[in-house]
Amino acid sequence: VEAARAEEAERRRIEASRALAPYRGPVAILLVLDDAALQERRRRKRKSVDPVLCVTGGCYVSGGPMQPARFVRGRRAMGLMSAMFRRAGACTGSSACIFRHVDLSEGSVEIQPVDINVVNHDRFGWQSVSSAETRCRIARDGLVCDRGFHADGYSVWIVPEPLAEEAGMDRLMDALTEGVIASRADHLRRADKASWGRERR
Repeated sequence: VEAARAEEAERRRIEASRALAPYRGPVAILLVLDDAALQERRRRKRKSVDPVLCVTGGCYVSGGPMQPARFVRGRRAMGLMSAMFRRAGACTGSSACIFRHVDLSEGSVEIQPVDINVVNHDRFGWQSVSSAETRCRIARDGLVCDRGFHADGYSVWIVPEPLAEEAGMDRLMDALTEGVIASRADHLRRADKASWGRERR
């Protein structure tokens, strides 16, 4: 009995250490632009939301929830031909997008969503992200992450590709349209509460 308990304790210790270790490999990035950003767009009478996801060496163009995003080196994803014809791939006209197989071999990456347009582009702020801090898993309610990354105008969840593959399209879409949005709403509520508390002092 004691040997079995010791073996079980060691197994749990190994699982816990693996959970805390940074994941290095391809990830699915679930991106949601928030309402304030969209309202600003509508104020300027721009008709479409066409986001791509940029990193230091280029930009990812979404292939949808089940296909790898296409990596375009340099600024070609934001060039005139892309803006006029190819636009944002599966993210064309959408403020909530999934980018599959984004390279995270270094353990973290700097990302910047860019809403492409023929005349000019709306660039959101850079954000350093890693899957280790997001801590995603498949639960009874679907794909869930303990926390997201929240920047000015957008939020993301970082899901390791093996987990995204296991989750499948339905869970990924539910996580995008419900999980990330709820996570951002909770983040904004807590930020507003903290700001209100500081003003009361």
